[in-house]
Amino acid sequence: DDSQDHGTSLAVQEAMELHLSGECKPCHYFHFKADGCRKGDNCECCHFCTYAEAKSKKKRAARATPLAKEKKRLHRASARRTKGQLSDLGALTSSWAQSW
Repeated sequence: DDSQDHGTSLAVQEAMELHLSGECKPCHYFHFKADGCRKGDNCECCHFCTYAEAKSKKKRAARATPLAKEKKRLHRASARRTKGQLSDLGALTSSWAQSW
C-alpha cells in the first residue's frame, strides 16, 4: 500500500529532523540491549543516534535528575514557608479583629 509507505517515510523524516535538531530521545534498547529494540518502526525513540550520542544523552539526563529533584524540593519548602506565613497572618488578623 503506497499510503502506508508514504506515512512511514514521513515518520522517518520527522524522526531524522528531531535527531538533527538534537531534540530526539535516544532508544536505549536499540543500543544497550543484546536483542535491540523490539518495537522496530513503531518505536517513538530515536534509532539514528550513535552509541556515543545515546550514552552521552543518558548521562546528561541522569545528571539533570538530581538537580530537578532539588529544585522541586526547594519549591515545596518555599510553598510551606509561604503557607505558614499566611496562617500566621490569619492568626494576627483574627486577634486584631477580636480586639476591636
